[in-house]
Amino acid sequence: IFLGFKAGEECSGITSNPSVFVGTEAGYAAWGSNGVGIGQRALYFAANSSSMIAIGDNSAANTDDCVELISIGDATTFGSSGLKNAIIIGKGAGGRASNYDIGMGYYTLNGGFGNDEVVALGYQAGKNLNHSQKVIAIGTNAAHAASGCSSGVFIGNHAGINVSGYSLASNLIGHAVGGNASHLPRANVMGASAFHDASGDYVVGLGNFVGAASSGCDMTLAIGRNAGYNMQKMEQGVFLGYEAGMSASGMYHNKSASNEFSQND
Repeated sequence: IFLGFKAGEECSGITSNPSVFVGTEAGYAAWGSNGVGIGQRALYFAANSSSMIAIGDNSAANTDDCVELISIGDATTFGSSGLKNAIIIGKGAGGRASNYDIGMGYYTLNGGFGNDEVVALGYQAGKNLNHSQKVIAIGTNAAHAASGCSSGVFIGNHAGINVSGYSLASNLIGHAVGGNASHLPRANVMGASAFHDASGDYVVGLGNFVGAASSGCDMTLAIGRNAGYNMQKMEQGVFLGYEAGMSASGMYHNKSASNEFSQND
């Protein structure tokens, strides 16, 4: 079924697998089967595609080798290649989405490369995300421009923004939590700006600004506003209370002092 100026013109591969194109140049020069394109230039020049649903102007246009894709929104998944079993919703979303991705929000999953099985919800969530698999990013700019974040969870506006390095299996919840952090694997952190601009392995933090601006703080526990803020080269430290362990340093690999307890009332 073709409805609209040049809808379905020059398309191919639909003899036994009918498609539906509605809108000016919808499905124009498309090559594939079982396609549904609704909107101006929806599925325009979509090549080697099958079982695709594209709704919105330029939705899934200029795509290649995409299968079982649901693309809803103006310019959603525009120019994507090799995208399979994905659901992308939002204007400009999914420009560089990957297999099994779910994206919802303006410019979600737009840009980036080397990703797989990502769930991104929110304005620009997961935009320019790189080399990350099995990631959940929820909130405006969550995991925006992040990299190396496999099996990670980022919840909150700007959560995990620009986080880089080896950040495997980290769970970051809160506004700007983990932002600009580097090498933050297996971290469990909750609080606004907690462990922002920080680094460390197996850290646990609870509270606003906990562990922010810290480095070399492996296996450290910090609970309370500003606890562990700006701590340097601490290992296996425990900091409980407001500003506990703030700007502490010099316990790196010092096992005899690695279980320090600090508290400020």
